[in-house]
Amino acid sequence: MTYHWTIPLIAALANFGLGVVVWRTAQNTSTVRVFTFLSLTLVFWNLNFFVMYAVSDRVLAFELTRVFRAVAMLLPPAILHTSLALSGGLGSRARKVLVCDYALGVALFVANCFDLLVSDLGVYDWGF
Repeated sequence: MTYHWTIPLIAALANFGLGVVVWRTAQNTSTVRVFTFLSLTLVFWNLNFFVMYAVSDRVLAFELTRVFRAVAMLLPPAILHTSLALSGGLGSRARKVLVCDYALGVALFVANCFDLLVSDLGVYDWGF
């Protein structure tokens, strides 16, 4: 029996814990909110891989990964937003790029909900 699923599960728990610690201990600023959003998207990204390793039912795995993958589509804009917030580079040009990045993320989110990005899961020795 393989335990490949433990790594993404531990990573998801660590990201969740870090997000909660920062949210609860830091002042309620926009940087804290953006970092917490980044932590949340990382939790869903890791849970997506956890499900592919741990769930043996193909239909259940596909439905769960659809949900986790949808939220993970917002990970690239969350990374850019966090980087810009921490560097103080949220000027007008950066905001336009950020809006475009979030628009692309939302478009991918919607496309994923209609199975336009992933329509099936392949079966491998380690999972899906």
